[in-house]
Amino acid sequence: MNTSRLALGTAQFGLAYGITNRSGQLAPHDISAVLARARVAGVTTLDTAIAYGDAEARLGRCDLSGFSVVTKLPPYAATLPGAEWVDSHLEESRTRLGVRPAALLLHRAGDLLGPAGADIAEALERALAEGRVGGIGVSVYAPTDLDAVSGRLPWTDVQVPVNVCDRRMAESGWLGRLADAGVRVHARSAFLQGLLLQSADSLPPGFATWRPLWGRWTAWLSEQSLSPLAACLGFVLSVPEVHRVVVGVDGVVHWEGLLAACPETPVAVPDWMAVSDPALIDPTRWSRAS
Repeated sequence: MNTSRLALGTAQFGLAYGITNRSGQLAPHDISAVLARARVAGVTTLDTAIAYGDAEARLGRCDLSGFSVVTKLPPYAATLPGAEWVDSHLEESRTRLGVRPAALLLHRAGDLLGPAGADIAEALERALAEGRVGGIGVSVYAPTDLDAVSGRLPWTDVQVPVNVCDRRMAESGWLGRLADAGVRVHARSAFLQGLLLQSADSLPPGFATWRPLWGRWTAWLSEQSLSPLAACLGFVLSVPEVHRVVVGVDGVVHWEGLLAACPETPVAVPDWMAVSDPALIDPTRWSRAS
């Protein structure tokens, strides 16, 4: 499979991100090394957000030539009118990054439903029309989020969770609808924040309920002679509607391993691995004590 369909997630550039993260925030020299390796692999899309600590500023201190940067607005806090809020955050992001964002997404799609929703949508559309961004859209956690905001913004880009456990976007028909409309789909959570790469015994205590499923998953991987990394990547990359698969790394060694694990052929994971319980597939429901 072509690693150019991967997008490099940068949450760990600005935060100690991920429930299984033990390495913390990346150091500046690690960021440079990861970006250099991305270029060699043909990875051209970077995914970031204003809410990712100082990730945007750290990226802006690097050579971003050849990269398209997708960023996200923070949740709307009503400190400014909707349109002014969009414009100010966009210009601050452009300054920090030193480039025009390839797409600007709402990190919380529900902001379109609030009192400032119409103004926010209008400001995003204007930014697109004026060429200050290359695309606009939303980041969501569930198909119901897309149901709720459908028609309120002419999306060009949408970020959704897709992994071997979370298949709701395909099952709901949303992936097909987005593809038919020419919307670029950015799939995140391919590894479920690293949980899918853990053995049953190493799952955090809050996920003990899922240990039998993880045991079955581990046995299946062994039968198929697949690593969990290859299986997870191969599954999401096999989804034709997905434009980019966003993956985060904790350093260049991790990045090298991920690129090397990218399988040559699609991976069909059994349906018994699909889970509908949001307690597992929605990280916003997770206890930080897990």
